[in-house]
Amino acid sequence: MPNPEKPIINLWIALSLAQQSMTNQIEERLKHAALPPLVWFEVLFELEHAPECLRPFELQKVLLFKQHNLSRLLARMIDAKVIQEGDAPADGRGKTVCATEEGRKMSRRMWHCYSPVLHSMHAQISEHVDPEQVTNALRSLVSQKILDHFEVE
Repeated sequence: MPNPEKPIINLWIALSLAQQSMTNQIEERLKHAALPPLVWFEVLFELEHAPECLRPFELQKVLLFKQHNLSRLLARMIDAKVIQEGDAPADGRGKTVCATEEGRKMSRRMWHCYSPVLHSMHAQISEHVDPEQVTNALRSLVSQKILDHFEVE
């Protein structure tokens, strides 16, 4: 007797494995280029595209890859001079973080490792289906608030 759950389980496994595979490929490329881990790119990307410096809790909300020790990560990035910390204007006790010029340069170098993996994924998906249909189907699973934040123009 056929298992009606099989297509659902196979889809979940394929999505999870594809995400893991792409992340691993990007991490390997970054490591080979002697660049920091992918989460650094993500933090730099968010800070570069924010209209102003962000408080750490604001940054935490928008990261694609959840970072449980964000304060440690930010401290390492401050030490590497790719981000800088400042006082929050509305709250003397709060801190903000912004990308530095060195951070923007690093982000561009990291993108050269990241981008080929995305292009390869797009080409592979295009062989089987319309990538826009896949994008729309996956977007239907995500809240509009999150989608609005990550919309690429």
